[in-house]
This record gives sequence, C-alpha cells and structure tokens, in this order.
Amino acid sequence: MNFFAQASDGIRVGQWDLNLYKMKDIPFIVPPEEEQTSIINYIQKASKDLESLIIPVLKEIRLLQEYRTRLISDVVTGKVDVRDIEIPEYEAVPDDVTEDELDDENTVDDAAEEAKVK
Repeated sequence: MNFFAQASDGIRVGQWDLNLYKMKDIPFIVPPEEEQTSIINYIQKASKDLESLIIPVLKEIRLLQEYRTRLISDVVTGKVDVRDIEIPEYEAVPDDVTEDELDDENTVDDAAEEAKVK
C-alpha cells in the first residue's frame, strides 16, 4: 500500500491519481516458476472438478426448459386439459427454518408452527 501511496498524487486515498510512469517503479513480486506452475495445475484440476458438477445441472436445466415449452404448447393447443386442476395454496416457510428441520419428517406447516413458538 505504501508503494502505491508513494507513486500517486493526491490528498486522500480514494482520490489517488496513479501516474503510469511512477507505477513502473513499484516492486512487483512474482512467485518462482515452479510455484506458478503448481498454482496453474491446481486451478485447472479444480476447474475440471467444478465443470463435472456444472455440466449435468446445465443439461437438467435444458431438459426442464424443453419440458416447460412442451407443456405450454400442449395446454395452448388443448392436448392437456387444465380446467379442473386445483392449485394448492402456497405457504411461505419462515427464514429461520432450516432444511434440516424440514428433512426431519416435519411438514412445512409443522416447521412454520415451530418457528412461531420460538
């Protein structure tokens, strides 16, 4: 931080004017080549692990989009009759209810009641 302060013109930190020619005098620390290589290898491996998780999710999203499009098309063209379908009431779960509380054989209603008692 001190090197940037010395290379800049201005009174306040937020208004520093970094001069290009003075910036060339700021020391820049470069790790050894071996360390750079190991960092790159780690990033590439971590990226592959993440990609292996992302690709199936993207496929699932694409399939859901196709299903949505098909469902809308079928309803609009009359292939699917939606006149007698009852839509259940949506009940919001309070923010302080965790997924664990819902997973422990509690219904949304039970978890909401427990949250009110707390």
